[in-house]
Amino acid sequence: MNNLFKAAVAIIFPLFFLSIFISCNKATVDPKGDVAIYLLESFDTIDASFRIDEAGVVIKPEPFIKYSDLLYYNKKNHTFKLSKSAADLLEKSRFGVYGEGFALKANNEILYTGYFWPAFSSASCDWIVIDPISIIGRKMKVDIGYPNSSFASGVEDKRNNKILLDIFKRDGKLRD
Repeated sequence: MNNLFKAAVAIIFPLFFLSIFISCNKATVDPKGDVAIYLLESFDTIDASFRIDEAGVVIKPEPFIKYSDLLYYNKKNHTFKLSKSAADLLEKSRFGVYGEGFALKANNEILYTGYFWPAFSSASCDWIVIDPISIIGRKMKVDIGYPNSSFASGVEDKRNNKILLDIFKRDGKLRD
């Protein structure tokens, strides 16, 4: 009886752990929805900073940059390749020296917020920024802090959010 019990345990436990492993991986392989960038209607900042309080943002109803305009995402340098129409839209848009707030959403969930913060601004920013002026080759870089990351110490880097990466990977739009 003891040998039969050991044999059953030797078979059942590996199968049990294998089934858990397979079911856990399934949830990350099948992302739903898409990614888009929305301008903010209104928002509050935290303390005396430019850090956006994501709990209170009001987002404009239509995406500013649609998923179809995000041709790919390079996770190493945090760069989106834009369609010609999206690059033209950014070129024509006028953002003030204190930027324009945006939210990057996936599956109708805010993954992170930031600012379209033009390079002509003399003000520093301690949050996520996209410089709409420095889009070269239709590549839009997402940075932390302006003019560099030293102005944004302690900001959580959400640019490679798992949901974002899974969606771009699903559609063959993720680059290393």
